[in-house]
Amino acid sequence: MVKYSHRFIGFFIFLVSFLLSDTKAETTFPATTYQDTSLMSKIIRLSSNNNPQISTICAHKITETLCELNELYLDQNITFSIHESETGVLPVDSVLSFHMDNNQCRVYYDKDNIDKIGLDKLNPVERQKPVKAYSGQLQVTKPAENTTVYYKDILFSLPENPEIDHYLLDVATDAQFTRTVKSIFVFGNQTKLDQLNKNEMFYWRIKPLHPTQYCQEYRAEGKFFTVDIHVKTMSLFGISLYTIGPTTFFVNNPEHKWYTIEIESLEGKIISKIESNASHKIFDANEYQPGHYFVKLRYQKFDNTTILTVR
Repeated sequence: MVKYSHRFIGFFIFLVSFLLSDTKAETTFPATTYQDTSLMSKIIRLSSNNNPQISTICAHKITETLCELNELYLDQNITFSIHESETGVLPVDSVLSFHMDNNQCRVYYDKDNIDKIGLDKLNPVERQKPVKAYSGQLQVTKPAENTTVYYKDILFSLPENPEIDHYLLDVATDAQFTRTVKSIFVFGNQTKLDQLNKNEMFYWRIKPLHPTQYCQEYRAEGKFFTVDIHVKTMSLFGISLYTIGPTTFFVNNPEHKWYTIEIESLEGKIISKIESNASHKIFDANEYQPGHYFVKLRYQKFDNTTILTVR
């Protein structure tokens, strides 16, 4: 009897261990399968080309809102994305609504309204694996950092990057981007801006975008000064001085070197003297009497001279 009871206990322990190992397997494999299937995303493509105002100053707000929407529909594997063509895509204002105020915009979405449209009926639909947020810095080839550009023809250019489908470009008159004058989507690797005000400093920033990744960070920034025409240009060891029109000149000093600018009469009398190490500086010569002046740019023991004409 004892002999049989030992056999029974041994069999029971074997059976329990077998069942426990199966239970453990059942808890791991379905989880792995679920993670694989969740990598597929249904993309609803939108176009903002139907509204020029939306296309030129609202792109940053649209991007923020699409990030929120994509998080909201994450559990349904549905992603909303902007496309450059109107062919076969929904107008962006069929999903989003806009409030324009003093050339600034606010963007809203109504989830109930989106659900009413019927996500299964939205067209076109494609499936893609979501990508991670882009973590590298963007290299912008034009415009050069902290430089002057012709105000009617401002080209932005970036090297081609297979990880990026399109970009968000913001341009503002302040470094905090509270006064945005342009906010556009850029498809391809370059774009030209419409006319900006001349003789003004502008700040820009660029964010990389992907159809399945709108929750991204800005990855390049800079500034430029717009001019009508360069009358004279002089430079000295990385410091450049541009004469802008009849009464204004602009100093570009990206390395923050200490420099001196002296403005003299043609007889050699010093009218004014400026010292600075600012990265850029704009000088107004309106207080000078009409006539010709020597402008001397000096760095340490070296100097360069041009003539400023005040009309």
